[in-house]
Amino acid sequence: MDSVASTIDREAIPAPAEKGVRKVSHPQHDVEVSMHRILFDSLPPEPPRKRRRGGKIYSGCGTCRTRKIKCDGRRPRCFNCERSRLYFCDGYGDMNHTDGSLVCTQDVTDSVLNHLERLPSASPSDRLQSSFGEVSTADIEIASWGSFGEYINIFNNPHPLCFASDSPGEGSEGSNNPSNDDRPGESQEEATSPDVELEPSSSFETEVTSEATRKLLDHYRTHVCQLMMPTSAPSHNPWLQLYLPLAVKSPSSLPQQILLYAILAVTSFNRSYLVPSSRVHDMKKGREYNERAVVLMRSIFDSEDPSAMVGEDKNARQALMAAALTLTTAEVFSGASQGDGYEHLQLCKRVIQITGGVSWWVSDPACLTLLQIFRCLHIVASTSGRLELVDLQPRGLQSAIMPAPVGNYTLDITFGVSIRTLQCLNKIIEFSKLKSALGPDTPWPSDKISSLLDLEDELFDPLEAPELLKDRHSLPSTDSQGGMPGYIADLITDNHVFAFHYSAAIFFRRALCDGSAHITPAVKRSSEPKTRPTGQYLVSKALDHLENIDALSRNIAVANTLWPGFIAAVEAVDTDLRHRALIWLERAKRHGIGNIQQSTSLVMEIWRRADRQLGPQENQDGLGVELGGVDWRQVMRDKNMYIMLT
Repeated sequence: MDSVASTIDREAIPAPAEKGVRKVSHPQHDVEVSMHRILFDSLPPEPPRKRRRGGKIYSGCGTCRTRKIKCDGRRPRCFNCERSRLYFCDGYGDMNHTDGSLVCTQDVTDSVLNHLERLPSASPSDRLQSSFGEVSTADIEIASWGSFGEYINIFNNPHPLCFASDSPGEGSEGSNNPSNDDRPGESQEEATSPDVELEPSSSFETEVTSEATRKLLDHYRTHVCQLMMPTSAPSHNPWLQLYLPLAVKSPSSLPQQILLYAILAVTSFNRSYLVPSSRVHDMKKGREYNERAVVLMRSIFDSEDPSAMVGEDKNARQALMAAALTLTTAEVFSGASQGDGYEHLQLCKRVIQITGGVSWWVSDPACLTLLQIFRCLHIVASTSGRLELVDLQPRGLQSAIMPAPVGNYTLDITFGVSIRTLQCLNKIIEFSKLKSALGPDTPWPSDKISSLLDLEDELFDPLEAPELLKDRHSLPSTDSQGGMPGYIADLITDNHVFAFHYSAAIFFRRALCDGSAHITPAVKRSSEPKTRPTGQYLVSKALDHLENIDALSRNIAVANTLWPGFIAAVEAVDTDLRHRALIWLERAKRHGIGNIQQSTSLVMEIWRRADRQLGPQENQDGLGVELGGVDWRQVMRDKNMYIMLT
């Protein structure tokens, strides 16, 4: 009807006459116009067109629809998600659509292969070993499991550990990886990247080749691995270059299956905080994967001969250690606070025992990397006191001393902590245990006073001479695998190193000075004590460096280790510092790490308790104030909130 009306309009109604031209009237024409008006003016007017609510409809992947931006529809990941370090591609609604046909199992396997770019085709240890010469083996065996003094030489390997990419053609002998020519349609970047051989065993095939697993592995590779380091340096990232290849390498051993389940658990927990619409589902899947990993891990250690179950295979041993470490990480991402992460961390000791002892773990670059990661996690976790409850092994102060580095130390890059800081932190923990064993009026043992004063100098001297903490190797100017520029990466790492050291100095004041500026019980000094920064000044400087990191990595998916920020936050007494700490914790939530929210709750509880101890006129604002009177470790015990601080 509308088309007819428009036709009559055009034919029956004449165009307006040009200006200055006299219009000529024709009787027949006037009759047609009159009939048209009578016919159509009697019809009811059309209602105005309703405006569609909800704005523009966005199509494409789930992430672009959520962000309401245009998506190019590229599969398996669109360009927006590929270039972003804050968002991951949530996939498309028609997940089984590929060129009009359904995806078979082999297609999904190939999809996983194509998405695990830049990962080694050889075993991870072979990949690392190819960059170095023969590695000397430290003649060490386990003497005391307590403070891990048996690791006296783990930082003395003469060959620096780096995760530099091998050339595309390199790989272990007998590798069955298909050549690049056998894969049509690969981009140039994919064709020049080493691939991971992924041919799961029959019992594991369904799990590995499922679309859900592919998405989780892709999220782990592109997002979670980046969160594990303070900087974006893929070629130096052990979670990307070591953990992930071990988990998907074929044939799959039992430890490798445990590692894969643990990785899937961590990734599911992370997704649950990043994608609110699927939080319940992702959290449930994370618990299921975590439980599978724990059950399989128990089956090894509860067997009559755990060593025989693991065997002599290097990949299986490394995967078992990585699995125990990843189970610890699962509690970090889930936000659980029951202390299970500490127990999983203790499993690493058992792993070392059943796999050849410390001497085996310092004989290979990949093994040494895992050992260093464990050592760092163990020291940081020990600050809470939780390990005292789950570890009944004897300890001795003399075994806590670690020598200076020679050149193989890599935790400044992977954790943003210098070896000097880690050594000091380990000594603080041991002295704190000794202090807790002293009676109320018992002085420090005379043979420990000199070491205690030396420790104070080791902590506070670098604050006045920063170059003492910068004795480390720099990252390459440009990462071969797409990380941030080397200068920016170095700057972020330096800030993280100093934030960690300032927080270690704060912990010294809490553990050995009861929050004051002087060691308690008091010690006799041969000279006048040096003037040291106040507690609130140390908190301010730690927050300065943490905020610098945020300013330099605003759009980059890297996350700080929680420990420095948590220590600064719980010891903040000044109101402005408390506000800064809360803002930092709130920004940290964007990474989807569950223990951030739990730690915020604990921080507020500590502040409330500290303020209850203040007098009505007592002023606690300003940087000249020392720490508060509440020990956060005691609050953690009272509330039974043993958060993993990593």
